[in-house]
Order: sequence, then C-alpha cells, then structure tokens
Amino acid sequence: MNHAKTILPALLGLLVLFWTGDKIGYRIRADMEAGVSWLDMADRFWLDLLESSHISTHPTDMLCGLTFVAVAGLAWAYRRAARLTLRNGEEHGSAHWPACSTNASSRPWSGKPTTRMAAGSAAMCTACSTSSPTSAKSRTS
Repeated sequence: MNHAKTILPALLGLLVLFWTGDKIGYRIRADMEAGVSWLDMADRFWLDLLESSHISTHPTDMLCGLTFVAVAGLAWAYRRAARLTLRNGEEHGSAHWPACSTNASSRPWSGKPTTRMAAGSAAMCTACSTSSPTSAKSRTS
C-alpha cells in the first residue's frame, strides 16, 4: 500500500506532463502550418492549455509530450543518483584509525614505518592496549 501512495501521484504527474507537452506541441505545430511568425508563436504557445477538450494523436505532438515526460524522468533520476547516504546525528567524512583493532592488516603501522608515519604511529600505539609490530624500540634500531 505504501507504493500505491507514491506511484499513483507520480503517474498522475507524468500524465499531466504528457498532456501539457502534447498541447504545447499541437499549438506550435498548428501555428507553424498557419504561417504564424516565431515572435507571435512565442506569445501563443500556451493558449491551447486553456482548452482541455482534446489530446492530439499527431506523432509530432505525442513526441513533444513524451519529451516532457523524459525530461521529468531524467530530472528524477539525477536527483535520485545525487542523494547522499547520510546518518543523522553522526559526523560525516571523519577518518579514524582502528587503534585497538586485533587485525594487523587494518592498522596503519602494520608495515615498515616511513619517516612521516613514525611519529604518528608511536602516538597511536600508546593509546592502544595491544602491542604494535613497529614499536618505538624497533624503529630506533
């Protein structure tokens, strides 16, 4: 039932978009066939929206309606793909080393330390209750 509350308004919105595109396509096509200038066409393209009595089945008008639906679908897909997975109440993007991990491969000091890493590793090892493979004694030798 939850899906019906979401899907039905979405389908109704897509139907309204198709109808709008079909009506605008009809008005522009009819004005072009009548030889109306581009400036007048820009002022009159929305006039057919006031008459809700017909839907054109001309292929060009239906293509305009489908274009409106496709643009709305692409906007929805972009918005859906751009969502972030955020956790409310938690900090995002912080990098914490697993200092008290028993798994040696997850420690930042699991290999031979470099000069840049040596000071930071020693500070992290003092906070950890487990022994580090690269303790301060092994680095000095």
